[in-house]
Amino acid sequence: MYFRVATQGDKVPTWQWKSSVRNSLNTLFQLLRPFHTLPHDQLLVFSSTRESLAEQLERENKGLAPTSVAAAQFLRRSICV
Repeated sequence: MYFRVATQGDKVPTWQWKSSVRNSLNTLFQLLRPFHTLPHDQLLVFSSTRESLAEQLERENKGLAPTSVAAAQFLRRSICV
């Protein structure tokens, strides 16, 4: 499983990658720490195979069924598991 983080700023309506591909939860958690000040709806976590991450971001930007999860929700799920 691979992970990647995207943000959506006020000036840019589309989601853009803010991280490289991560292959462990520990490195993902380390990456998310500095983003804790961002509004929760401006940070998404994508998880999938390496090959389909770009496709997921494209689907999100087209308004198709989301395959991502808000970072706060992702962290809550990870802590509860």
